[in-house]
Amino acid sequence: MLVLGLLLLAAAVVAAAEGILANTAPVTVHMWGWTWHFELFWAAVCGAGIIVLALIGLGLARHSTVRSLRMRRDHRALLRENERLAGDAESRKVAQNRAARMPDPEPAKSEPADPLVPEAEGTHAVPDGGGEQRSGPDQVLHRG
Repeated sequence: MLVLGLLLLAAAVVAAAEGILANTAPVTVHMWGWTWHFELFWAAVCGAGIIVLALIGLGLARHSTVRSLRMRRDHRALLRENERLAGDAESRKVAQNRAARMPDPEPAKSEPADPLVPEAEGTHAVPDGGGEQRSGPDQVLHRG
C-alpha cells in the first residue's frame, strides 16, 4: 500500500509539473461569482496549499479521534479500579462490623511453666523444684 501510494504521488507530481510547464498562457478561473486570470504555476501553488490544509485537517481529526479513544479506555480502567477499591473498602467495613459484634475471646489461662524448659535466655531450670532461677548474679526469677 505504501509503494502504491508513493507511485500515485509521483504520478500526480509529474502530471502537475507537465501541466504547468506546457501551459504558459494565463488561465481564467471562475469561482464564487468572480473571475480571475493568472498563470498555471500560481494555480498549482494554490492547489498545493489547499492539499496541505486538507492534510492538516485530517491529521487533527485523526489525533482527536485517537485521543478520545484513549481517554475512554483510561476512563473505563479508572472506573474498574474505583469499583475494585470500593469493594475492598466495603469488605473491610463488613469485617470491622463483624469483629465489633463478636465478643472478645477469653484470655487463655496460663499454665505453669515446665521447670525443665527455660523461659528466657539466661534462665536456668531447676528440675527438683527447689533452689532458685537466676538470669544474672543479682536477679532472682523464681524461688522453688
